[in-house]
Amino acid sequence: MKVAKEQGEVYADVVIIADGANSLLAERAKLRSKFRLKDMGLGIKEVIKLPAHEIEQRFQLSRSEGAAYTFVGDGTQGLMGGCFLYTNKESLSVGLIVNLESLKKAKLHPFTLLDHFEKHPAVAPLLSGGTLKEYSAHLIPEGGYDMIQLYSNGILLVGDAAGLTMNRGLILRGMDFAIASGIAAAKTVKKAKESHDFSENSLSFYKQLLEQSFVLQDLKRFRHLSRLLQSERIYKEYPVWFCRTARSLFTVDANPSEGAFKVLSREKPQNLNYMKIASDILRGVKNL
Repeated sequence: MKVAKEQGEVYADVVIIADGANSLLAERAKLRSKFRLKDMGLGIKEVIKLPAHEIEQRFQLSRSEGAAYTFVGDGTQGLMGGCFLYTNKESLSVGLIVNLESLKKAKLHPFTLLDHFEKHPAVAPLLSGGTLKEYSAHLIPEGGYDMIQLYSNGILLVGDAAGLTMNRGLILRGMDFAIASGIAAAKTVKKAKESHDFSENSLSFYKQLLEQSFVLQDLKRFRHLSRLLQSERIYKEYPVWFCRTARSLFTVDANPSEGAFKVLSREKPQNLNYMKIASDILRGVKNL
């Protein structure tokens, strides 16, 4: 492998590719094809500055505590994805992650979604009076275990470039996978250098290390969860159904009270049949 510089070309026996989710280097090395929109998420985040005492008061925290909230449903206007809000010492991080295919179909700008979320009555008071300090965006691979080739002759892929992320609904993991894959890549290069063998067969030791670690074990364990999380029902029908049900259950009026199952049945959206519900529950249980 080589890198072109103004002073000339720099050659290396092995290159560790870590250029992010939209890895052009991996694509040019023919280790991956162009990504599909449904396998990629877009994360956007704002950092809003607030005094520490104000954050502690709003979130009912002590000085040594923090808070992290996750949201699904109205925050992304029913698109596949979710929103988050968490505290730092003197700032708040607020943002969302939305599936690119879902975003394209809806023809919405991501900032429009974020603005909608920040104006929600459950969120707006927590952000009130803050000063915007940072704005960032990040592509997130969502292919899970069905990923691209991890290595080839003289090449190793790590982190997002290798598609090493996992969405479990409430938790999106990627940083720990990136660190672990970087360590495994370093060990692989060290071993290859000692044997002076940088072939694909030699570098396959990299995948062996990942298979022995939590990285590929966790990705394999929850490999079917992505199918459930790509169902629009999770972000549209179910939130509407549960909110309607909760409103009915907690409404006190002059009418006779109904049982929870009867309310659930009555409030169920018409386009949501019990076969679909059972299928989603089964998939969810398998990935607990």
